[in-house]
Amino acid sequence: MDQAFQSVSPAVDAITAEIIMHRLCAIPNLIDKNITRTAFSILISEYKDYAVGIVDREGRLVAQCSGGLPIFIANALSAAVREGLQIYGEEGLRHGDVVINNRAATMGQHLNNVVMYTPIFWKGRIVAFSALRTHWPDIGGGFQRGNKTTEIYQEGIQFRNSKIYARDEINIELERLIRYNTRKSEDTFGDLEAQVAGCRL
Repeated sequence: MDQAFQSVSPAVDAITAEIIMHRLCAIPNLIDKNITRTAFSILISEYKDYAVGIVDREGRLVAQCSGGLPIFIANALSAAVREGLQIYGEEGLRHGDVVINNRAATMGQHLNNVVMYTPIFWKGRIVAFSALRTHWPDIGGGFQRGNKTTEIYQEGIQFRNSKIYARDEINIELERLIRYNTRKSEDTFGDLEAQVAGCRL
């Protein structure tokens, strides 16, 4: 066994570490199965255009699902959480908060790819985040109609770490903003609620 590893965690043997790793990976895999059953749009249920993971309190990837698109995991989930920590700090994220982020400058993707995350607490302290990235059916703007966009604002709405739920209460103003600025609001909110359920699971 590596000497540096022994000095940090002398009580953890290889078998225990393997068991812990598989138990952690089982969580995003369970969420993966759940979101494909509950999402409204075929982008999630058929195309698997999503990613599920757990990141630590600093935004580093800990575990990821075996389904979905692996290319979306490390960069999008980690980047969204890290930016949220810069904006809110740990003290600004509470139990029951659910945050969405699709800012292109943060994640380098088009605006339909929305990351949602919620803090996981242990003994009153954030230890990790449950995070999901899904492709929303619509995000407003002219992009969906095949127009050639020349700036990000034409592509749709940007949510830079906005709380859709705060302490388990939905943000009614943000809900209205999304509903009245998307063409497929029922599908979009069906997917959004599937994301929320995944984060909470």
